[in-house]
Amino acid sequence: MIKKLIIFVLILGTIAPISVGAEDVVEKVAASPEAIERWNNLTPEQKEQMRARHEKWKSLDPQRKAQIKKRYERFLKLPPDERERLKSNWSKFKDATPEEKEAMRARFKNWKDKSVAQRAQLKNRGDRLKNMTDEQKQKLREKREEWRSKSPEEKRQMREKFQTRRHSK
Repeated sequence: MIKKLIIFVLILGTIAPISVGAEDVVEKVAASPEAIERWNNLTPEQKEQMRARHEKWKSLDPQRKAQIKKRYERFLKLPPDERERLKSNWSKFKDATPEEKEAMRARFKNWKDKSVAQRAQLKNRGDRLKNMTDEQKQKLREKREEWRSKSPEEKRQMREKFQTRRHSK
C-alpha cells in the first residue's frame, strides 16, 4: 500500500510539472464549463495575472479574506448605476500618477474624518451646486475670485459683519 502511494507521488511529481501544474488541473476539474471556457479565452498575460492574484489571495489571513468578501457582497447589492460609478472611480484611481493617488487618499481620509453632520452639509452643498444654472455657477465663481483677491484683514472684517448680521436675525 505504501509502495503504491510512493509510486503515485513520484508519477504525479513527474507529470504535474509537464502539465499546466497540479493546482491548475485540480482547479479546472472543479470549475464550471463556463469558467473553463473563460480561462481558455484569456491571454497568457491575463492568465499570469490571475495566477498572481490567486497566490496573493491564498497568502491573505482569513480575517482579511472575510473582509474582502463582505465588501464584494455589499458591492453586488448596490444599484447598477452606483456600481458603475464605483468602477469608474476605481479606474480613475488606477490610472492616476502616484502624486494624484496620494492626493485622492488625502481627500478620502479628510472625508472619513468628518462627522456625519459635516458630510451631510457637504453633500447638500454639492447637490445645490449641481442644480445651479450656468449663470448662477458663473456668479459663484466671480464671488469666489473676488473673495480670494481680498486681504486677510478684509476677509476678517467681512466674516465679523456676516456673523453680526446672522445673530441679529
